[in-house]
Amino acid sequence: MAALALVLGLFVGLDGNSQMLPVAAIAAVGLGLAALLSDSRSILIAATLLSVAAGGAVIGLSVGSVRFKPIDGRELGDCRWTGPLRVWAEGPIRPGGRYQLSGRWQPARRPGRGPKAPERRGWIAAESVKLESAAAFGKHPFLATRGWLAAKLWTVYPQRWAPLAQALVLGQRETLDREASQRIARAGLAHLLAISGLHVGMLAAAFYAMARVARAPPRPAHLLTVALTFGYVL
Repeated sequence: MAALALVLGLFVGLDGNSQMLPVAAIAAVGLGLAALLSDSRSILIAATLLSVAAGGAVIGLSVGSVRFKPIDGRELGDCRWTGPLRVWAEGPIRPGGRYQLSGRWQPARRPGRGPKAPERRGWIAAESVKLESAAAFGKHPFLATRGWLAAKLWTVYPQRWAPLAQALVLGQRETLDREASQRIARAGLAHLLAISGLHVGMLAAAFYAMARVARAPPRPAHLLTVALTFGYVL
């Protein structure tokens, strides 16, 4: 059942459909808290499956390139684009921000079969990317927080290591050099570049340890750990 939930989430993410992702994530958090309070195994299973599906959608949305959502009604060259498009770009990209970019359309080498028309299977190779405005916290709280953290990592670490730090901490691999990604894959450490159970487990253990050091009782410490961990995943 978990594998089916993951595959379903992957298909939703690869299709670029992210509208239901916040709803699924919030529902998973609610079910997880309800399972802890009621000690119900069935609710816990439902929360787990929903979390796996949401995680699959996040993976699908982040595969390969950055996804941009054009402003409604904006003409792009000789065509009018109505949905998200993939863009290859260098440098840090702040999620939820408004960008102005120019580049070349690169059609997919093997269009294959899928729900999208053949002329829409490809990506933009960006030649220039300019940030016009960052995501507003009131409108996109999670995206704004992620963008702020990504910018902090980019300033705290040297430019050589900043892309790797973003990949390890935030799962944001857009700025990671392709050669570095291949070297990590050859070393058998590619799983470290995705926000997996290792990252979440270490962070949850740290949250719980800090709560206990602050003399919080076990049950409130559990609830706080669940809330903070889901916030990190979101």
